[in-house]
Amino acid sequence: MALGPQYCKQLREELRMHANFPPNRPIALGDYGVLRDHIFERLGNVSQLGVHLQTIPGAGRSTFQFKSKGGVDFQLIAKGEVEPGGVPAVRAALELKFSRENAVFFAAAGCTVDAVDDLLALQAAIVSLMGQGRWESDFYVVTQTVRAAKTTAIASADQDSEIRLEASSPALAAIRLADAALDLEVKRSRHTALEIVTEDSQIPLFQLARLRGMFKDELRPESNAASAAFAFLPDPDTEPFPVTPMQPDLAMEPESAAFLDLQFEGLAPSFDVQRGINAYLPLLRASYDFAHGNENPALPPGFTELGRVVVQQEAMLESAPFEPAVQAALANDFRALAQEAPPVAMEGVALESIAKPEAFGFVVREEATGAVIVSIRGTLTPEEWVKNFTAIPNPWNEVPGFGVVHLGFEQMWRRIRASVFAALDGVPTGTRITFLGHSLGGAMATLGAVDVNKNLGRTGVDLCTFGSPRTGKVRFRVNFNRLISNAFRVTNSRDIVPHVPSVLTAWNHVGLQIEVHSKVANAHSLESYLEGLRNIGDTREIQPGGAPSLESVASGPIRGARTL
Repeated sequence: MALGPQYCKQLREELRMHANFPPNRPIALGDYGVLRDHIFERLGNVSQLGVHLQTIPGAGRSTFQFKSKGGVDFQLIAKGEVEPGGVPAVRAALELKFSRENAVFFAAAGCTVDAVDDLLALQAAIVSLMGQGRWESDFYVVTQTVRAAKTTAIASADQDSEIRLEASSPALAAIRLADAALDLEVKRSRHTALEIVTEDSQIPLFQLARLRGMFKDELRPESNAASAAFAFLPDPDTEPFPVTPMQPDLAMEPESAAFLDLQFEGLAPSFDVQRGINAYLPLLRASYDFAHGNENPALPPGFTELGRVVVQQEAMLESAPFEPAVQAALANDFRALAQEAPPVAMEGVALESIAKPEAFGFVVREEATGAVIVSIRGTLTPEEWVKNFTAIPNPWNEVPGFGVVHLGFEQMWRRIRASVFAALDGVPTGTRITFLGHSLGGAMATLGAVDVNKNLGRTGVDLCTFGSPRTGKVRFRVNFNRLISNAFRVTNSRDIVPHVPSVLTAWNHVGLQIEVHSKVANAHSLESYLEGLRNIGDTREIQPGGAPSLESVASGPIRGARTL
């Protein structure tokens, strides 16, 4: 295989991003084209087809580094020199030796990731172009670009290639490839086929998406391995698991096509839009008001308080011997729910001030029916959390064997668990209990619904979430949908939170999706979801072709679309 395809193939397999070849070739968000021998061949930009993109600028800095396995040996050395006047100096050097043809050494420092903001809008535009005969099924579109402050890419021409790179600064004692200010120069090279050395402001990596899937109307990222894991802990969902009475026919690999395509049995339940408008969203608003210091916020008419969802003192003191990286990720998720006081500013953005960070919501009874609702707030300012999101898979402790869940969400649910259980203690057996949550509170509500069903023996448990992230992996999703048959997750087409953690790392949504649309600036806010419910049934809804799937269902006037 030639150098270009080998270079792109190796980086794609290891970094899970497409490689730009050559690395200094111009490329931009919205570029479209075809893949030939692992190389993206640009045909144009969607703007030339009348599609205008909104983009999300990158934040933070990261480093990508790769060397071909068994093909590259490198050594960092410091060489003493004598400057004029007899003053000794030290110049760092990097020597690379390649033991086979087309071996690659790649490093990109000071990287930021820019992305297309509204993938569903781009999807709708591409579907329209295809219907007009202006888009082919094998076209790909660039949806993310990685811009590097410094890029070093070297490839061998044969098995005896070598190169020596020296730091341009004579006083530099060591080379740190993660340093975006580093400058290198080629001192000596032999039999190298590619030399891109510390070039400024290149786009060496990018992500592609194309229309694919069962219905051929879903814009989905191109991936070599949907089960690739970028997490701290081992992921049992990638291994076979034993058959139990709870799952009699699931003795298969969780990532197999048959497992991923398991569907609901019977008719899909109906989503009550008016109940969402008149009860669910007002209860969530009261939960936020409670956290903002209002001890007695107004509940919607016809509901009586049974208890308050609060963090117990012993749960606030809970600690665990996690690795530092895991602790940092958990702290980030706790900040998103404003459980830390005082509020912390991240990159100049102040988190929303919450007077009572231990307050999360209410357990209420509907007087007319006797039904009970557990309402759990999240956060109205999720952007910084999403940018820094780290998904940590962990076997769920509260219900062993049920599946892998996000460790941070499990910890959050555990903090309020005692107050919810206490409020439900006097509720008669057989009472319908609906867990209700917004944002990260939706993830907590998802875990709570299963916990109450399995550990309190309450079989009549329902779920409704608004803007919830994915909570568990494949086995959790399958077990949840068999246990909780009446579960809805309302998503806004412009909301970023339902898209994390990534489906490409096998995180899954539960229940049936109800997609809404609104023009409210903050697509994640309760106001945006209220307008979206009021707009149900308008012509902007995306209608899938074919039968409804697990994450896409028609319910009354509602048309669903998969959320990746």
